[in-house]
Amino acid sequence: MYERSTSAHITLVLGGARSGKSELAESLASMSPQPVTYVATGWASDPEMAERIERHRARRPSGWATLEVAGSAPTPAAATPAPPAPAPPPAGPATPTPAGPATPATAGHSTPATAGHSTPAPATPAPATPAPAGSATASAGPGTPIPPSAELAELLVGTAGTVLVDSLGTWVAGAPGFGVDADALCAALLGRTGASIVVSEEVGLGVHPETELGRDFRDALGELNQAVAAVADEVLLVVAGRALRLEDPGTPVAPLAGEPAEGGRASRPGVARGRGGA
Repeated sequence: MYERSTSAHITLVLGGARSGKSELAESLASMSPQPVTYVATGWASDPEMAERIERHRARRPSGWATLEVAGSAPTPAAATPAPPAPAPPPAGPATPTPAGPATPATAGHSTPATAGHSTPAPATPAPATPAPAGSATASAGPGTPIPPSAELAELLVGTAGTVLVDSLGTWVAGAPGFGVDADALCAALLGRTGASIVVSEEVGLGVHPETELGRDFRDALGELNQAVAAVADEVLLVVAGRALRLEDPGTPVAPLAGEPAEGGRASRPGVARGRGGA
């Protein structure tokens, strides 16, 4: 279904809140081929989230490039996107009634200073946001909303070296209706020529969401996690700072230490065997 680059290597790091998943992913990135580009998908929606983001920034190596992708949910700086306020009607020139010198230095011009310009500059032009370092394809900077799927996929393909995406959960949360293009993301990850480390939240082990919105988010992220896991070379589940390597369901399970395999599958501890049919 997807074309895999011969040099692509994808690691999916799953975990719950405060599990240590981001720290593990950053450790893996630091041991991967340089340069490293950190793709942050979260936005400072409140002071507590802003503090979390600052902690993440503080522990990242200074040599890493950072790209901020907030899906379609704007950061506080862009929450009310400073739309160019309707330019006030030009003062004066519409119905000039100058007393005396009707044609001083500007005599001969039908309009004042902006005469002859078909697209006059707005009164308060918004300064152009420079593209973040690390990707020539990223045209939007911090605080600028980026469409949820295509832009992230294009950014991944267009960024050289190792890429660390943290995390898919906040990316999905920022998309309208939690709708992201899993196919585009997987194709981009497989098409890269460097290592890709993707962090995501494991949300299916907690309390059943009480709201329809919560259930929709859980389902959307769970399906995305499965899609990325299907193309990943390695999937790790982080619990209490410890990592478990998750095997593909079709991969034979190796015997546990000290136990013989039965029928090609490892015996599970705590299960009675050969004791009167127990």
